[in-house]
Amino acid sequence: MNDSNNPELALIKIGGKVIINQLQELGEALSYAQSLGLCSIVVCGAGPQIDEKLKKKNLSSKKVQGLRVTGKKQLRIVIEQLKKSCILLAEEVAKKGGNVTVLYDIFECTKHWKINGKDLGFVGHVKKVNLEAIKTALIDGKLPVICPIGIDKSGQQFNINADVASKELVKALNPKKFILVTEQGGVRDAEGNLIEKLYPESGYPELVKKNALNGGMLLKVKVIIEMLSKMDRAPSVFIVDPSGMLQSLTDQSVCGTIVIKNHTTRRTAFLPASRL
Repeated sequence: MNDSNNPELALIKIGGKVIINQLQELGEALSYAQSLGLCSIVVCGAGPQIDEKLKKKNLSSKKVQGLRVTGKKQLRIVIEQLKKSCILLAEEVAKKGGNVTVLYDIFECTKHWKINGKDLGFVGHVKKVNLEAIKTALIDGKLPVICPIGIDKSGQQFNINADVASKELVKALNPKKFILVTEQGGVRDAEGNLIEKLYPESGYPELVKKNALNGGMLLKVKVIIEMLSKMDRAPSVFIVDPSGMLQSLTDQSVCGTIVIKNHTTRRTAFLPASRL
């Protein structure tokens, strides 16, 4: 499935905060897209849910380059909250009339290497994606909602950042579109202006230099750019809010950020919406 773009497939990564605050809108949009015959795969995040649960349990919630350091106690909470996030979304899609299934054990992985000498604990590095389960769900007319939990050959489970898991799915499936749904609705410059077009080779370094990217958005954009650099036939990449998700799926004019792999002529590295 990865030798050319799948012309009908879209991979959608939905952030945990969006699932908390805009669950009904997500359910309506995904079930409507499915009713139109659009073929999608969803990956759910649960960052804020995990943070809140760890805080209640007085457990550490440190991150290294955007990846959560995950001990045994943290892992139990990570798995619990990721599964809950996926089930909540799936139930909402079903409530709106969609045909949906939650998939687990999609990512075969090994333990992630140390970063700057820091052991990340039970954080996984994806080695293989189980495409058969995804293909079966799509053939059966179901919307696959994928839980970003990895498993090694011994059966040990690992935490996989949802953006990283999505990147691995894009590489394995080569969809036509990769849509990341966030509350921010796109990438913003240092002044808070929405950037409608972002060019990896120039716009990204400029944003980093100005400290305009931080936290989850920094890792998100970094993952996208790393992915695009390694793909000859890259998908169209959108960073949008829930309303922008449906626009992206149905090829309407998108309000959000489009990440463009190559461009030959430009006057600016990125174009804020206010200047277009």
